[in-house]
Amino acid sequence: MKMFYPSIQYEDEGTLLKKVIEWLKPQQRNGIKVLRICDRYAKGYSDLFLCVKGHFVVIELKAKNGITKPHQELFIKEMLQCGAIGGVCKSIEDVSKYIQEACNGHTKKE
Repeated sequence: MKMFYPSIQYEDEGTLLKKVIEWLKPQQRNGIKVLRICDRYAKGYSDLFLCVKGHFVVIELKAKNGITKPHQELFIKEMLQCGAIGGVCKSIEDVSKYIQEACNGHTKKE
């Protein structure tokens, strides 16, 4: 699957989130589903959860100068240990790399 992905980094996370969701909308009919879980009482969940052709992908979005918090890093680490794909993304291009990894048949990293 060939995808166009801008490598623009945004000044605020909210704008990046909006742009990523807009970019993902047309792809949702191609075996990609995105889910956003908002829980203001629980910390650490990634911003987006994706199912990409049967693979679980976690995406933590950060603005251009954003820094991950320890609980966010721990959540990503735990998901990767369970076989998920994902990480911190500062652009749509970063998100697309994880989607492409899932489309290409991800193998668990030890």
